[in-house]
Amino acid sequence: MIGNERLITFINSLEPDHTEFLERLEQNAREEFVPVIRRETQQLLKATGYAPLYARLGRDSVILFALQHSLSLIEANNLLYDMNYPILE
Repeated sequence: MIGNERLITFINSLEPDHTEFLERLEQNAREEFVPVIRRETQQLLKATGYAPLYARLGRDSVILFALQHSLSLIEANNLLYDMNYPILE
Protein backbone atom coordinates (compact mmCIF):
# COMPACT_ATOMS: atom_id res chain seq x y z
CA MET A 1 0.00 0.00 0.00
CA ILE A 2 1.19 3.48 -0.81
CA GLY A 3 0.12 4.82 2.58
CA ASN A 4 2.14 2.18 4.41
CA GLU A 5 5.22 2.84 2.24
CA ARG A 6 5.05 6.57 2.99
CA LEU A 7 4.70 5.92 6.70
CA ILE A 8 7.65 3.51 6.69
CA THR A 9 9.76 6.01 4.74
CA PHE A 10 8.89 8.73 7.24
CA ILE A 11 9.68 6.56 10.25
CA ASN A 12 12.97 5.46 8.67
CA SER A 13 13.91 9.11 8.17
CA LEU A 14 13.77 9.61 11.94
CA GLU A 15 16.86 7.45 12.42
CA PRO A 16 19.42 8.20 9.71
CA ASP A 17 22.18 6.15 11.41
CA HIS A 18 20.82 2.82 10.17
CA THR A 19 23.84 1.02 8.77
CA GLU A 20 24.42 -1.59 6.09
CA PHE A 21 25.46 -3.99 8.87
CA LEU A 22 22.03 -3.73 10.48
CA GLU A 23 20.37 -4.24 7.09
CA ARG A 24 22.39 -7.44 6.54
CA LEU A 25 21.70 -8.61 10.10
CA GLU A 26 17.96 -8.13 9.65
CA GLN A 27 18.02 -9.89 6.27
CA ASN A 28 19.96 -12.82 7.74
CA ALA A 29 17.51 -13.11 10.63
CA ARG A 30 14.59 -13.24 8.22
CA GLU A 31 16.31 -15.89 6.07
CA GLU A 32 17.00 -18.02 9.16
CA PHE A 33 13.43 -17.54 10.40
CA VAL A 34 14.59 -15.73 13.54
CA PRO A 35 11.69 -13.60 14.77
CA VAL A 36 12.56 -9.92 14.61
CA ILE A 37 10.59 -6.84 15.48
CA ARG A 38 10.28 -4.42 12.62
CA ARG A 39 12.89 -1.70 12.71
CA GLU A 40 10.16 0.87 12.17
CA THR A 41 8.42 -0.17 15.39
CA GLN A 42 11.56 0.47 17.44
CA GLN A 43 12.17 3.78 15.63
CA LEU A 44 8.62 4.91 16.24
CA LEU A 45 8.91 4.09 19.95
CA LYS A 46 12.13 6.11 20.22
CA ALA A 47 10.77 9.02 18.17
CA THR A 48 7.70 9.30 20.41
CA GLY A 49 9.72 9.30 23.61
CA TYR A 50 9.27 5.65 24.58
CA ALA A 51 12.14 3.33 25.32
CA PRO A 52 12.91 0.64 22.74
CA LEU A 53 11.85 -2.89 23.58
CA TYR A 54 14.51 -5.28 24.94
CA ALA A 55 13.94 -9.02 24.90
CA ARG A 56 15.90 -9.47 28.13
CA LEU A 57 13.30 -7.50 30.07
CA GLY A 58 10.36 -9.69 31.04
CA ARG A 59 7.52 -7.34 30.13
CA ASP A 60 9.25 -6.24 26.93
CA SER A 61 9.76 -9.85 25.87
CA VAL A 62 6.02 -10.47 26.27
CA ILE A 63 5.24 -7.39 24.16
CA LEU A 64 7.77 -8.49 21.52
CA PHE A 65 6.17 -11.93 21.45
CA ALA A 66 2.75 -10.32 20.96
CA LEU A 67 4.03 -8.15 18.11
CA GLN A 68 5.82 -11.03 16.40
CA HIS A 69 2.71 -13.20 16.57
CA SER A 70 0.30 -10.41 15.52
CA LEU A 71 -1.70 -10.60 18.74
CA SER A 72 -4.42 -8.02 19.28
CA LEU A 73 -4.12 -5.48 22.08
CA ILE A 74 -6.63 -7.46 24.13
CA GLU A 75 -4.68 -10.70 23.61
CA ALA A 76 -1.40 -8.96 24.48
CA ASN A 77 -2.92 -7.47 27.62
CA ASN A 78 -4.33 -10.86 28.65
CA LEU A 79 -0.87 -12.37 28.25
CA LEU A 80 0.74 -9.54 30.24
CA TYR A 81 -1.92 -9.85 32.96
CA ASP A 82 -1.49 -13.63 33.16
CA MET A 83 2.25 -13.15 33.63
CA ASN A 84 1.75 -10.46 36.33
CA TYR A 85 3.05 -7.53 34.23
CA PRO A 86 1.33 -4.16 33.86
CA ILE A 87 -0.99 -4.12 30.85
CA LEU A 88 -0.72 -1.75 27.89
CA GLU A 89 -2.99 1.27 27.97
